[in-house]
Amino acid sequence: MTPSKSLTFLKYLTLVAVAAASCLSIAKEPRPITLQDLHSLSHNSIYYLQISPDGRRIVYTTWGNAADAGVPESNLWVVDARPNSTPRQIGRGLLPHWSPDGEHLAYYTPSLRNRQLWVVDVRTGKSRQITHLGDGIQISQYTFFDAWGFDPLWFSWSPDGTKLVFTSLTAKEGVQPGKAPAAKQTAPGADPKQGLPLILTSTTPDAWTMHGVFAASEGNERDPSARVDNWKTGQIFIADVNTGKVEQLTRGNDNYFNPQWSPDGKSIVCASTEGSMNWTDFKRTNLYVFRVDSKTKRAVTVGDGIKRLPSWSPDGKWIAYAGAESLTGTRHFYVIPANGTGTAKNLTEQFGGPKTLEQSFFHFVWTPDSRSIVVNREDGLAKIDIGDLHSTPIVSPGGMINEETMSMSRTGVLVWEKADERNWGLIEMIDGNSTSPALVADANPQMKEWAIGEQELVRWKNSRGDQLEGVLIKPAGYQEGHKYPLIVDCYPAIGQELHTFYGFEMGGNQAFASRGYAVFFPVIRAPHVWQTVVKNEAFMQAVKGPDGWAVMVDDIMSGVDELIRRGIVDPDRMGLTGFSNGGGVADYLVTATPRFKCAVSIAAVAPDWLSQFFFPADGGFPAAAVQWYGKESTPWTDLEGWTKMSAVYRLPNVTTPMLLAIGDKDVYFLQGMIEMYQGLRYLGKDVTLLRYEGQRHGFEGAAMTDFWQRENDFFDRYLKPEARRN
Repeated sequence: MTPSKSLTFLKYLTLVAVAAASCLSIAKEPRPITLQDLHSLSHNSIYYLQISPDGRRIVYTTWGNAADAGVPESNLWVVDARPNSTPRQIGRGLLPHWSPDGEHLAYYTPSLRNRQLWVVDVRTGKSRQITHLGDGIQISQYTFFDAWGFDPLWFSWSPDGTKLVFTSLTAKEGVQPGKAPAAKQTAPGADPKQGLPLILTSTTPDAWTMHGVFAASEGNERDPSARVDNWKTGQIFIADVNTGKVEQLTRGNDNYFNPQWSPDGKSIVCASTEGSMNWTDFKRTNLYVFRVDSKTKRAVTVGDGIKRLPSWSPDGKWIAYAGAESLTGTRHFYVIPANGTGTAKNLTEQFGGPKTLEQSFFHFVWTPDSRSIVVNREDGLAKIDIGDLHSTPIVSPGGMINEETMSMSRTGVLVWEKADERNWGLIEMIDGNSTSPALVADANPQMKEWAIGEQELVRWKNSRGDQLEGVLIKPAGYQEGHKYPLIVDCYPAIGQELHTFYGFEMGGNQAFASRGYAVFFPVIRAPHVWQTVVKNEAFMQAVKGPDGWAVMVDDIMSGVDELIRRGIVDPDRMGLTGFSNGGGVADYLVTATPRFKCAVSIAAVAPDWLSQFFFPADGGFPAAAVQWYGKESTPWTDLEGWTKMSAVYRLPNVTTPMLLAIGDKDVYFLQGMIEMYQGLRYLGKDVTLLRYEGQRHGFEGAAMTDFWQRENDFFDRYLKPEARRN
């Protein structure tokens, strides 16, 4: 090659190198987060994970796209339990469980209308249907104790891998399907052609009150079978994996759930509501053991309190379970001898009551030696000896461990899914030979491209001297000394976790931060959530009843003032967003202060408490409204207090422009949102109501895309006036 050609070639290489470096620089430049990005997290969100008994493979589930109305795809993935493995999808299904030999997975079909159990061979990918129940596997609404929503579907393999035990609704004894109990009056829909009415008396079920008023009143968001609970009860069934034959184990009108096979295969432990089918008078669930051969049962626990999720120790000598004093009480984990002798021992009482929800307990697993359980607290994992209650920290992950994604193999391999400020869906593991977690797989590597705001835990005191805290997301590219527009997420009584990515489309999120907003999640209280445990009982009691709203206002505004004092927030550019419980707070807050330039309220809870009492969407809200009120009071005994609780009677105070949004199938809260709109419109206030046909509590598909654009335009119009001038 001649010198001139060599020089030309070197120049070419230099140009290529510069171009490549430039491309890499461009590729690494963070970009604003879009709605499609947040959807990608929803579709790839890991909600359940389990390691195989031999510790070789992990199965996990992600939501995927909507398969039919309100039902996510729930994709099944399998990944080798070793660092930097590549997951492979093996189908669709809910709540997969490994067979004892680790070669098969049992799972539910992701369908609300015909839920059945299937089994797939992991090596070949071939699957086959096991159960063929005519109405599908139906779940009682009275066994939903967690927002996670899958506890009632819990099932178990027999130790020999030949059978599956599960729960499904069946007709109560002495009650014909589709008809009310004999002591009740006629069932809904007698015969309109003959002019026969629906007869409502003091003894008919509350849910009948609004029967047929709304087209969306039939069924339940989580499970259409929920409405048949008045004449059905949960029973335990055993399915033969080879033949598909299904046998009913339990009888009677008690309501059973959470079955698990004993290690010796002779017994099944489960929880029972003991016949109680009314949330307003729900005081207890207890554990029972059934002999598989004789079908006899014996009580494991007795008395009041909520006991559920029983789990045999590997040696079969103990049963651990989750327990609480009441529906809203603090969850602890207990252990009791499986033979029925002795009393239950609280394994987690040593940690005390939660000071924030992030210090509460979520999930537990047995260690292979049956001597300890591992508990999942969002701030880390700990092993507790069931004998002396000694607690040993295992790992502090530097993030939030998802509730139901901790699992341990028979060989002692522990796995979990973690989220932090910049990652969502990291599968990690640790075994007996290592002291630090290893990354198995990342479900969302695309997040590395996003402009993500720094998150900070903020602490302050309100005017009452109460210590409060919340999470602040600073705008992406935050510069010290610059004041930014603020969006406050009003959802109350949630212990905000610092080390997690905020990507919920219906509330405050990192997408707002990537567009230049500061986003604030104050941990506040409100009258309709006074029963939620955040710090302690006394802390929450302060917001019971009408005077509790003043505490709520103080909680939020003192936190906002702290951000202003720190020089982060422009006090002239502040807005609110609130979904569901948060919408109820936003509706009231704009009647109490003019400081916010705009407010978004979505599917708000109870802007009119009188309406909730007299016109409940499902017939059951009068009792709930009284319970929320915080004392035995009715509109007749305390009309002033009930109107004081309601934002709609304070609307003349509103100066804040409002964007309201609701799905027409959100029958619980549709009327209240219309009341807010009608009142503000009558008073000549700046208000827009978006009603999305076919949408429920939260939006999906094209409706979500439309709302997202309108919401962003709304905030930009009022909080970024300089952008409008340019």
